[in-house]
Amino acid sequence: MALSIVGVEKDNSGLYAGKLVQEDEVKHGGVPWTILRSTQFHEFVPMSISAASVGPLVFVPTMFTQPVAATEVAATLVDAAEAGPRGRIPDLGGPRSEQLKDLVGSYLTRTRRKKRIVPLHLPGPMGAAMRKGELIPAPGSAVGRQTFLEWLEALGCS
Repeated sequence: MALSIVGVEKDNSGLYAGKLVQEDEVKHGGVPWTILRSTQFHEFVPMSISAASVGPLVFVPTMFTQPVAATEVAATLVDAAEAGPRGRIPDLGGPRSEQLKDLVGSYLTRTRRKKRIVPLHLPGPMGAAMRKGELIPAPGSAVGRQTFLEWLEALGCS
């Protein structure tokens, strides 16, 4: 059983390269397997803000994303483990495709943090995939229920 990332094949560097190696090891490891690819969790937004802030600025890649609740990914993994090895199961994303900058803006507003969002147009294949929405699940994939705003409300950010 392995958890990977939707669109992992779009880049061959960093985390994505590592996830591709992980998937290959699981597939060819000699034991029956299941792989679930998921979009970024809702927690990706505050993590991005923390990692990409410089003083009053937060640098945000131009990116379509479809964030999913970590609890829904965990439940899917448990169900998959209980069902037994099934190869690659349908990708899982959240209920809505959104621009990352809009999610960052909502998070900053609801947590009363003052930062100026600076959009970044990332170069290369990964930047293009982010802008084109290639890191979200294809039609027919599994879809979570909790939206990003519902997640914020559940945290007490209103």
